[in-house]
Amino acid sequence: MEWDTKFFGRAIGEMLLSPGEKVTQNFISSLDYDYLITRVDAGNLKLIQSLEQLGFITEDWSYIFHKKITGFERATGVRPAREDDLPVVKEYCRGLFANSRFYKSPYVTIEEADRLHETWIENLWHHQADAVLVFELDGYPSGFIGLKGEFIQLTGVNPRHQKRGIGRSLVHGALNWFLEHGVTVAKVRTQVNNLPAVSLYVNAGFSPIKCEATLSIGKEMKK
Repeated sequence: MEWDTKFFGRAIGEMLLSPGEKVTQNFISSLDYDYLITRVDAGNLKLIQSLEQLGFITEDWSYIFHKKITGFERATGVRPAREDDLPVVKEYCRGLFANSRFYKSPYVTIEEADRLHETWIENLWHHQADAVLVFELDGYPSGFIGLKGEFIQLTGVNPRHQKRGIGRSLVHGALNWFLEHGVTVAKVRTQVNNLPAVSLYVNAGFSPIKCEATLSIGKEMKK
């Protein structure tokens, strides 16, 4: 994970496991990472438990949802993002992603998690997403959604403007963008405990295709 290693300034890696592969303490030690993650199908409790016995902690449970796009949706108020939207979005997104595994991990400080999400948003704007859409309310970009490939990457709504249907409009705008660009199945990953996001996607017609646990091991950082 070259980008992560450079960002955090320490060795970050992901362990990709083949079906039936056994993991030993010697194998983990040989990888020599400061922060190592792996994702495991939530139904494979035996593997999850064996990794926990080796010192891994379960940081996160997430759903991957998908939706077959069959037609255009009503998305009033949604437009492409502009560069002058970015400072406003960054301001209201501070602390918005508390459900992220990075805020729960003992291997990442709160300051690092804040900086990571701020950088992630900047990168969405600066061409690391295929598109970023915003919902404009009274001339103000009160919510955003970033798209890459067939995936919704990140969505956020100003806490002061939540529960007004802005998230729903952004998802509809994303589905329209996908369809216009030849994507017929949209996907998104969200944390199991992020109930507002789960409800948003279920109500928009998404259905779960996978549930995963994210486990990690590393050198603890002071929070």
